[in-house]
Amino acid sequence: MSDLQKKSLDMLKAAIISRVSDGYKVFLFGSHATDDALPDSDIDIGFLGNKKIDKKILTDIRSFIEESIIPYKVDLVDFFGKQESFKKEALKKIVLWKS
Repeated sequence: MSDLQKKSLDMLKAAIISRVSDGYKVFLFGSHATDDALPDSDIDIGFLGNKKIDKKILTDIRSFIEESIIPYKVDLVDFFGKQESFKKEALKKIVLWKS
């Protein structure tokens, strides 16, 4: 992982966990969680709770990302209501940011 990727992940983690209320797990999944990320790989961040995450929170996070210097595409995925097959595959390897 490059210094830029690490700095970007650290910035995202701090910004996201400060905006998400208790009751939701926040985690990194995909290639950055499995250490298979390429220099241009996107960053996949998941949210899992007993209900859908508030759209205002996701909008606020997206605004932060757009205004930041993070040079990567960031996917925010609410796992509530997603197909079990997707969840099973995506949750095989995660890096938990907030429990």
